[in-house]
Amino acid sequence: AKVSVRTWSRTRRLLLWSECAIIERDVPTYTVINLKPLSDVFAIVRDGNNPQLFTIEYVKCGMRQYLSTERDSLLATLLDSVRSSGNHFVSIEMSALDRGKRVTPLFSHAETKWNSPCSNYSPRQQVFNLNAHIWKTIDRMRLMFSLCHLRRRKPFKVAVQRFNANVSYNGLSMSNPSDARDKLVQSALISLLEKDGDSSASSAAASDSSSSVSSVELHAQFGAIRRLVASKPGFNAFGLMTGVREKLGKKVVKALRRADSGVTHAAIEMLCALMQPMHDNYDLKQEQNNKSALMASDKFVDALLDLLAINLSRGSGALIISALLDFITYALCAPYSETTDGATFDKLLDKCGMIMRALIEEGSEANAKHMQDLALAEGAFPKHLLTALFTDVNPGARGVDRKTLAS
Repeated sequence: AKVSVRTWSRTRRLLLWSECAIIERDVPTYTVINLKPLSDVFAIVRDGNNPQLFTIEYVKCGMRQYLSTERDSLLATLLDSVRSSGNHFVSIEMSALDRGKRVTPLFSHAETKWNSPCSNYSPRQQVFNLNAHIWKTIDRMRLMFSLCHLRRRKPFKVAVQRFNANVSYNGLSMSNPSDARDKLVQSALISLLEKDGDSSASSAAASDSSSSVSSVELHAQFGAIRRLVASKPGFNAFGLMTGVREKLGKKVVKALRRADSGVTHAAIEMLCALMQPMHDNYDLKQEQNNKSALMASDKFVDALLDLLAINLSRGSGALIISALLDFITYALCAPYSETTDGATFDKLLDKCGMIMRALIEEGSEANAKHMQDLALAEGAFPKHLLTALFTDVNPGARGVDRKTLAS
């Protein structure tokens, strides 16, 4: 059902989408009521209070609100369709965008301008003159300074909201990186890992600091971290900077313990950005190091796979399942698996195989038949047979397919 923002009335609608557009049709007459390109989708807001309500924010034409009993399954399919169309700026949010915190229209993706007049100021002067210059020039360096320094004047969550509102979900675009700019990104990343809400982690050592913030605020923090690690300096900082891996791991574990679907999805999306670089001219060695660091802890990997198995058995958490499948794809599937360490690859493959076997043996007969039908529809057996018999390029993949056919 569609919810009218003006009157809050509900009207039954069919929400469909093709390879390039979202189509809204009238139920009795099947007439097209609304049609929007997938490229115009800015964000999808998943309401945390109403389990059926979601909002699609468009770049040019406001927003549309809908109600659905199968909300998460619908959103997982919609998100995959939008990204498959080439729109990588879209994200799942827990609150609508505050337009007052964004310096440009939604259809304008601001480029990084490091040589703007504001760059001539010292860091302290940039902070105090932020409000005066933000409307005169689009300068993302000042947005990163807001993460590190603006908390002296405003709550930290406001700085995070301002950063997320102005930086695209696919990360910071830096045409001419330098050491000074890398330090800005890294300092912003450390700031996010060390603080939860308005209290530092050190001051809340006696209690779980993540519980001091709401799920919406924690979701926004993971969104900011994801935007930072999608850039080259943030991606490299995970493996090069001391303490980043441990702090990030603790933050993710605390988020998973909340059992909040929105926060869990945001945390896994951030992990996927560390598994596969979102920027250009990336270093394959750094990608391999990040993968090895993320999957070095068997306990952490088991927790992610248990989360996948639980949601699959319950038939819930479609967004979480989709994000976890992306995580596994970046580790096991070609061409992403070329940077996965051999021992890590075999270990994760065995664990995923155990999950598949448990789903088939312990699940219903209908689920097992459905999985067989999907495998036949994808031509899985001929593909495995071809790789096992005739592929010489990738010996690892050949060995895996031979084991699959033998079992």
